[in-house]
Amino acid sequence: MELDVVAVGSIDIFSQTRAKSPLVYVVEGKLAYTRKLIRDVVEEAILRLTVADYVLIAAPRKARIWISNKELAEVVVVDEIRKRLYGTYSRKLGLMAIDVASVEVTKNPERSRLYVPSAKELIIKSVLKKF
Repeated sequence: MELDVVAVGSIDIFSQTRAKSPLVYVVEGKLAYTRKLIRDVVEEAILRLTVADYVLIAAPRKARIWISNKELAEVVVVDEIRKRLYGTYSRKLGLMAIDVASVEVTKNPERSRLYVPSAKELIIKSVLKKF
């Protein structure tokens, strides 16, 4: 499994509390603008819930896409992804909107209880080994 951005810490940044054990944060970064690509990104992020405490999808706030050979359209990517984050598992995902001037968490993630402890420990060891 390839992870885009991984962070390990002892502070729960969403509840502002200290955790008893290290927390794993995963940020899944993709440019998805069609229904199929958005569904694929959400499915990949749901899979990340098995190895992390918190999973966020990072996407550009807006994107210009070709809708025909001659016509460009501006799409609010974050809104399109948000529409698909209300399922049983996808509601646990967070959403980050990236713009030229800012990065904003537009939907806070819920803490995952789906993670496999052995997989989470492998990620923690791998990340901490690099420091």
